[in-house]
Amino acid sequence: MMKAFGVGRFVADPVLHKVGEGDSETVVCKFSLAVNEFRKVNGERKKYAHFFDFEIWAQAAELIHKWRHKGDLIEFVATPRQQKWNDKESGEPRSKIVFRMDDFTFMPRSTNPNNSEEEVEEEEDF
Repeated sequence: MMKAFGVGRFVADPVLHKVGEGDSETVVCKFSLAVNEFRKVNGERKKYAHFFDFEIWAQAAELIHKWRHKGDLIEFVATPRQQKWNDKESGEPRSKIVFRMDDFTFMPRSTNPNNSEEEVEEEEDF
């Protein structure tokens, strides 16, 4: 099984959805994270932002929905899953990768009002 781990920043407030009915009802929280990659290009350190879709289920979903907001940082371990469907208009097959969050740690909120400029040093330069 493949696992991904890292630190990401919420690009919008997480959204909570109810799934199922009656005794089988649960919740799923969906959100996107911006994850920075740092590389050396021509001897200069460059930052590249990548955006990934995540989901988390049940009680953990409610925690993230309640306590995390746009701009907050989170450390995560997640499993990538492929979602497949057929396009409604063309009938063509489509797919995307969504990361199902397995574990997480809330990171402290910034005391800097312009927290988008803060960087988390998480990776070595290659």
